Amino acid sequence: MSYRLILNLPLMGISLALAGCATHHGNVVPDTGPTMEQIYQTSQANDTAVSLTTLRQGLADSHLTAASNIAMTRTDANEVNNLFPQFPNPLVTLYVFPHVVGEEQLPVPGYTIPFPLFKEAPFALPAEIPTVRSTSLS
Repeated sequence: MSYRLILNLPLMGISLALAGCATHHGNVVPDTGPTMEQIYQTSQANDTAVSLTTLRQGLADSHLTAASNIAMTRTDANEVNNLFPQFPNPLVTLYVFPHVVGEEQLPVPGYTIPFPLFKEAPFALPAEIPTVRSTSLS
């Protein structure tokens, strides 16, 4: 029985494919109705009317101020920080004890020297470090 089914499956597939190709193309696209140019012109007229109305309403809104857009304003500081984030490079502080130098035995007081842990701060790949958005304009 399975042998007969295996032989009949390709025949059924071919007959379904041929039945799908036998449809009449006149039913798919109607001959009546607006042309593509008329549809395009109607669409453009509707888009223009909506966009002009929207723009006029946006100009009338008095609650929009420059201060409300600070978080979205692109400045040189937040643009560089967001596009090119760097891995943190902590400072290590080294304390040099008081000592004497040279043949004359000159005293040198103790002092501290901060230096970065890494020689260079490598840049991160996108999404490796979450970006910090600056809200200040300075």
